[in-house]
Amino acid sequence: MYVKGTALLQNIAFVERMYGEDAKLTILRTFDETTQDFFSKRVCPTLWYDFDYLILWIKTSKAILAPDDDDFFRKMGYFSAIYSLNRFYKFWLKLISLHELYRRAKFVWNTYCRPGEMKVLYQDSHYAHFRLYNFYHQEEIFCQKCIGYFESFSALKGAKDPKFIHPLCVVRGDPYCEWAGTWK
Repeated sequence: MYVKGTALLQNIAFVERMYGEDAKLTILRTFDETTQDFFSKRVCPTLWYDFDYLILWIKTSKAILAPDDDDFFRKMGYFSAIYSLNRFYKFWLKLISLHELYRRAKFVWNTYCRPGEMKVLYQDSHYAHFRLYNFYHQEEIFCQKCIGYFESFSALKGAKDPKFIHPLCVVRGDPYCEWAGTWK
């Protein structure tokens, strides 16, 4: 499984912006020299990287910076969507509606992660329901991060008070992951 460099960079930026440069350095010091070098110098936004690097970064970040924060991964996902849309995909904010953005869920998913196929099961002006096929990971923390992503995308496109849940998860033994959300 792979993630785009943008997915890694947005999580590094989350630590820097929310906790400071010293927090980032503290996290880096927990890694071996090769991994430190990777996170410090070699992440390119357009290249693909092993999914395990993402999980390593987000797990270590929570363990060091917010071990008792049950919403840490959701907050990280929320920030990540804002960071990516403002830094790499500004045109999306201006050109397409929330409905159109979610209609293109497959494209959005494949911009950041592979393999996997994201499908919209249903959406209307106050509800969306997604299913992710063929992305068999073993980290529900990633799914929690996705909740933050969906909530952030929705809020950035004008949805009021978006709330998403994750009723089905491959980590819990389900055949696929699902997210459903509502907003005002």
